[in-house]
Amino acid sequence: MQQIKVNAGCNWVRQRLATWAADPRTTIPQLHVALDEVLKAEPRPDWDSYTLKLRYLEAMRALDRPVDRYYREEVEGERTYRLSDLQVPVDVMESGEAARRFLLREPERSRRVVRLLYAHWLAHVETRELRPRKPAVPALLTAPKPVSVALYPVDPGAPAGARALPPQELVSWLVTARDAKLLILGANSNGDPWPPHLLYRKAHRVLVIMLATEIYRRERGALPASEEALVGTYLKSLPDDVSSDLADERTLTVE
Repeated sequence: MQQIKVNAGCNWVRQRLATWAADPRTTIPQLHVALDEVLKAEPRPDWDSYTLKLRYLEAMRALDRPVDRYYREEVEGERTYRLSDLQVPVDVMESGEAARRFLLREPERSRRVVRLLYAHWLAHVETRELRPRKPAVPALLTAPKPVSVALYPVDPGAPAGARALPPQELVSWLVTARDAKLLILGANSNGDPWPPHLLYRKAHRVLVIMLATEIYRRERGALPASEEALVGTYLKSLPDDVSSDLADERTLTVE
């Protein structure tokens, strides 16, 4: 059988693989091969750095393009302007929106915020062993689904870009940087945690658990009582659930 190569961060790949795994025509040996391939693709620490660098370039390119009105309204809600009982035409509304963006200093403000965010995250993944992994403070972006954006304690030896603003101040900048918020919310339609490298680790775990669970069901005739029941026969250990990188109830959240 042709080996399955999986990009765990791609939603359509995960959906296709889940459909394939549940298909009665898929055999147990084929499921074992698929699980072995996914386990081999476990995200490594250097992948975190690569992911952040790639997503930074994508983010900066996205900020160079005007925000589509229909997408903007989907995230922020429809914005209308009226003169008495008359609704202002769309082209006049867009002029008003352009003036609003100028007053908000967009996209320049968001470019700086994104540059500092990615410098901060890159320093975190490259010097993780030198400091606690729990966030110092997360920002909560609330539309259309809540998205928690984590910022971490900064090591004194981190590059200057990562230390330009303390995490608390950088979060305050983020929640007022409109284009940067739209960018993050658009990339997180499922409300997944951010920074972006966590998405790939979380997606990899979902694939591993899904395949191991299906093999368990096929071989034993019932679903496992818990994920821990997969360890031993089907998995050496459970994949990282990224919880150590996420905020808990003790962490002050800025909205």
